[in-house]
Amino acid sequence: MIEILEELRLIGGVLAENDIAEQRWYGRDTIGELSREEAHVIAQRVVPGFVREQGLAASEAEAIATLIANTLHRCFTTHVMAPNASGGALIESCARAVEEAMTEQLGLVPAAALGRAIQADLSEH
Repeated sequence: MIEILEELRLIGGVLAENDIAEQRWYGRDTIGELSREEAHVIAQRVVPGFVREQGLAASEAEAIATLIANTLHRCFTTHVMAPNASGGALIESCARAVEEAMTEQLGLVPAAALGRAIQADLSEH
């Protein structure tokens, strides 16, 4: 499991005493909230470039970002990883989920491009 966390770059460092982050620690009962925040951050990174590349109206960006964030959050919180699975399995699953969720709204080709953009972002970060 440590290897997966390292591969996904989710291993943190040691905090200084009384660090502000200690005041907002996500425990077992609030991990879904952290997943929701991360999903929104990812959507905000990906959507502006995607909207420009696809020639979509800027007014569509918020709806696309919301759908991406909701889809990623659902994927992050429901995906079950095998003990020996790589982080790539989660990345591929979530990218595919975004593609499927966006197909009706965007069409097959743009939704596939969005899925690839999400996969690239997750792989990079």
